[in-house]
Amino acid sequence: MICIQLYIMRFALVFLKIMDKQNSLFGWQRVFKNYSFEDILEDVTIPFTISSFICLCTLFSDESMYHITISFIDLAVSIVPIMVTLIVAAYTIMLSFIMGEKTSVMKSTDEGKQLIQKLNSSFAVSLAISIFTVIVSVVCKCIALMNIPCLYADIVNYFISFIVCFLLLFCIYILYGIVIDIFNSGQTALL
Repeated sequence: MICIQLYIMRFALVFLKIMDKQNSLFGWQRVFKNYSFEDILEDVTIPFTISSFICLCTLFSDESMYHITISFIDLAVSIVPIMVTLIVAAYTIMLSFIMGEKTSVMKSTDEGKQLIQKLNSSFAVSLAISIFTVIVSVVCKCIALMNIPCLYADIVNYFISFIVCFLLLFCIYILYGIVIDIFNSGQTALL
């Protein structure tokens, strides 16, 4: 328990250090200035709720928790890398739109600059979370394949299932946000 508290305190210090350097125009400092903690909480709510419901449903399953966990991990390992390519492709479309002539008027206003910065930040966070999900899924898959005996195996498997399910649903929810971002940028061409 003390280790968890120390990690949370370390994370909080790193987060405060990042937030302290927000005057930069580049880097994660700027991303987190445009994509605030409130935005993260708003985006996390639905995936967290659905993941909690799914994990509660696994309590009533006849399947072993180990097999359910492996299924979640396999699903994440097979789907999320494809989602990363979709995010990169969508970001390429956005960059070509932003670099175009029609957005020169939009870039000259403060609201237009703020919209572009929000779009860039949402894509950066989406890509970072998707890559993090791939890394977590691959590491969990490697550990699961070792079939290490554990006294609290079911508890560990429930926890891993929840984390992988949450990250997977979060990545899917982020794609929904990207579709809205692309639509909003397309609408600005009409202005």
